[in-house]
Amino acid sequence: MRGRLEIFTSLVFRSIVKVIADFTSIVHFRHPQEIGGIQWSLRLVLTIASLPVTIWMYGKEVGQDELYHEARTATFILLPAFVTILLVFFMTIDKNYLATFVSPQRGKDMVVRKFRDSLEDGTKAKTIFKKSRHQWKSIEEEVRGLLEEK
Repeated sequence: MRGRLEIFTSLVFRSIVKVIADFTSIVHFRHPQEIGGIQWSLRLVLTIASLPVTIWMYGKEVGQDELYHEARTATFILLPAFVTILLVFFMTIDKNYLATFVSPQRGKDMVVRKFRDSLEDGTKAKTIFKKSRHQWKSIEEEVRGLLEEK
């Protein structure tokens, strides 16, 4: 029963994060425990591309009425402004963070890496036991060895 509850709550919260990330492009959601760097970047590109495509489709279906022309004008203003702001953002952030925008690292990969890279046993235990067992199941024998040492 507990496993089903974890899966259900994970699906609900992941869906909420996805919707928020799609509509807001909050930079913090590129963290591996959220949607990840590659997914965040891909969604950003799709969000940028969807505006002119949507307006073009509207013009094809409904016709080039006043709303179409206003939306098209707004797009010609907003898209270059947004892309300029995005470029300024990428040029001014700490260069060490640039790789996180294209990182394929998943949440469970991060947990395993943190566990293996930790030097102190207390830090290793905190890394593992604050996360779902599903995230560290692949290194269960290493975790068992840590516990047996104590």
